[in-house]
Amino acid sequence: MKSIAAKKTYTVNDVLAFYLDGNKNGFSYQVIGNFDKQQITDLGNTNGKDMISKILSTWENAIFYPDNRNIRIYNKKDFYQIKVKIGLLA
Repeated sequence: MKSIAAKKTYTVNDVLAFYLDGNKNGFSYQVIGNFDKQQITDLGNTNGKDMISKILSTWENAIFYPDNRNIRIYNKKDFYQIKVKIGLLA
């Protein structure tokens, strides 16, 4: 497993790219909405579940919404606006 052993600043997209770019299992990802950059220490040496946990604990306004092998991370505001717009939430 790869890792970065230092405190660095990341976007949600950076974290997903670190774990998923070049994966051989067919996973893709999307980031919907805007997120501030955050500092993360020692990224890596973990599995996909830990990746999601790291994103959700670092960006408290993130929602994880999987669609088969497409991992979607939404900003809460955008998630609820989209769901209301298509009639899934009243």
